[in-house]
Amino acid sequence: MVEDLAKEDDRIFLVDANVHDILAASACTISNNSTVALEGFMHGVPAIHCGRSDFHHLAEDGSDLSQLQTAIQKAVGTRHDYDTYLTWYFVKHCIHLRSGKLNEILWDRFARAGFPRERFLDG
Repeated sequence: MVEDLAKEDDRIFLVDANVHDILAASACTISNNSTVALEGFMHGVPAIHCGRSDFHHLAEDGSDLSQLQTAIQKAVGTRHDYDTYLTWYFVKHCIHLRSGKLNEILWDRFARAGFPRERFLDG
């Protein structure tokens, strides 16, 4: 399907590069969520989000496509301290895999988001 899209649109390039190779060469990321932005921040690459995101305060808003060019200019013209931000984010929001409380914390977060454990169990 992607190959067919690339044949129809010369703006689509198929490459064998790793995502980190692509991010390291990028001026900014444009995505619908925060995962691409997070990895981009590790390379010092600014972000534009077109949807809801955990990093909305560190990225430009791209939800209005008529304003996308302005968002790109602002993103590439603004510098952030990504190292400090990522350190804060990971320490505050991530769960240590060997904490002994991983399952308990995950089920609690799922429940607070409206997905209690019972919804995952069969019958």
